[in-house]
Amino acid sequence: MQAEVHGLCRRLVRLEHSILRRKVISDVLASRQKSGYLFTYEPGPPQDGVIISYEVHADPVTPGTTGVRHFFTDQSGVIRVRMEGQATVESPPLS
Repeated sequence: MQAEVHGLCRRLVRLEHSILRRKVISDVLASRQKSGYLFTYEPGPPQDGVIISYEVHADPVTPGTTGVRHFFTDQSGVIRVRMEGQATVESPPLS
């Protein structure tokens, strides 16, 4: 099991480097901060070696100062928002 986890981690690091080299995401967003928000990516468990689910959160670095809304999206593509605290799959869709 430990060898499998280690191998998965190595593949994820290679994937991250590949994405950054190809500029799939900007250098600014790769730093995890943009326009006063901190972006976090949480992959779901791999299925047959492939990650098919994920969560992305965008939260103000300084709530009330750099932003007031918290955002969430996942593999569904629906953007959800919450005014206080981290948004989740249970938060209402952005309208």
